Amino acid sequence: MKAWQGSLGISNYRGITSPDYVVFRPIHKEEPAFLHFLLRMQLLTTVYLSMSNGIRVNQWRIEPDRFANLPIFLPPLAEQRSIVAHINKETGKLDALKQAAERTISLLKDRRAALIAESVTGQISIGSAA
Repeated sequence: MKAWQGSLGISNYRGITSPDYVVFRPIHKEEPAFLHFLLRMQLLTTVYLSMSNGIRVNQWRIEPDRFANLPIFLPPLAEQRSIVAHINKETGKLDALKQAAERTISLLKDRRAALIAESVTGQISIGSAA
């Protein structure tokens, strides 16, 4: 359900799911992380949408047999692992940049609050710009 919105993925866990969802098991020896990235690619959302049906577009779903018959082309296992390592490396860089930006934003907010407090209490003078 809602695969065309990216609501699908590969889980490392076994467990219980809603009866409204279908759980598939790979029949080959794919790299699970590779399948996760592949099946969640933005490019595939239009494919999923074209395979989906339902009463309301926002609730469309892919019937299990249609999804099971979706052709997926897989590179060799070593290449899958290499691709996953590259994705993880690059997203790690993005995560580090995001954390640095969040720290900077927090520091700037603290500095702004301190400047406001200092100006309100008269500890610093805010002169006119002209």
